[in-house]
Amino acid sequence: MTARVNAVVMFRVTDPVQAVMSVENHAVATSQFAQTTLRSVVGRADLDTLLAHRADLNEDLAHSIAQQAAQWAWRFRSSRSRMSRSPR
Repeated sequence: MTARVNAVVMFRVTDPVQAVMSVENHAVATSQFAQTTLRSVVGRADLDTLLAHRADLNEDLAHSIAQQAAQWAWRFRSSRSRMSRSPR
């Protein structure tokens, strides 16, 4: 059994000058950081646990991204993830 995980992260730049000075391309950096964080959070639990505790997954993801967001001069707004099982 495999799982497919999709996530959406919403953010807002709070200081454009600092955002540009902190990272070369904040949109790409945000995407890469969110993907890496999602893999890390998902990799900590088995599939049944993830499916049963999706709200906890979203909370862990939001907390991790919000911490990085402050350093890059943008504000994390929300994240949503969707998981589905698919037989292999």
